[in-house]
Amino acid sequence: MEYLTKEDIVGAFRRCGIKSGSVLMLHSDAIFLSQTEPMSKTDRYCLFFDAMDDVLGTEGTLVIPTFTYSATIGEPFIVEETPSTVGDLTEYFRKMPAVKRSRDPIFSVAAIGQKSRQFCEVKIEDSFGKDSIFDLLDQSNAWLCSLATKFLVTHTHFVEQAVGVDYRYFKNFNYKIIENGIEQKGALKYYVRDVSRKSQMCLVDLEKRLREKKQFQTGKIGRFNIFATRSKEFRSEAEYLISIKGNALINEGFINQ
Repeated sequence: MEYLTKEDIVGAFRRCGIKSGSVLMLHSDAIFLSQTEPMSKTDRYCLFFDAMDDVLGTEGTLVIPTFTYSATIGEPFIVEETPSTVGDLTEYFRKMPAVKRSRDPIFSVAAIGQKSRQFCEVKIEDSFGKDSIFDLLDQSNAWLCSLATKFLVTHTHFVEQAVGVDYRYFKNFNYKIIENGIEQKGALKYYVRDVSRKSQMCLVDLEKRLREKKQFQTGKIGRFNIFATRSKEFRSEAEYLISIKGNALINEGFINQ
């Protein structure tokens, strides 16, 4: 059996066009690391993030979801302690030295690199609105990447809010944020989905369009897929599809084709 190496990981990202100095928002499943030679889970995670250091260099920025949904379930969000709910790899990353974490009590991210402070000091008034994490990703023309998962990226909701789709609506959630022992209370606006409709994200048509326009990069890390596109191209094509068919990015639109 040929084991996955650090060089294999670096090469896969490079072949997708992701290079030193890039801003990368990464959604991933740690299962792909089962392909490395036998080692502890911690060592596998360390190998992966060492590889990402090589990919992005000192000028790049790695952003990883550490979503908690704390405000939606009435729990305080302790920036330094509340665990990520979106996978062990994300939880390991948020605890790494030099990694910073944002204060959004629903959609926090952890980041390392040149723009990490910018990502972790964004406003927390509106999860997907102006000056949010996702607005900064858009301004940075970040790479949106899915590794060992379907191509489903949270950035979709930023586009949906910008356009004003009819299957989502604004809802305010009261929050309590605790950072460095200091408590802050307030309300956060979140563009939630209408659960009475088949409003789960479905990017099949968008992926097809991005592929046709050669704006969708694919590769392999061992037997697992890596998918990547730039945020501005993603936004442009998503907005186009919504203009043609308002429910183009959800199950309802795909089922009704």
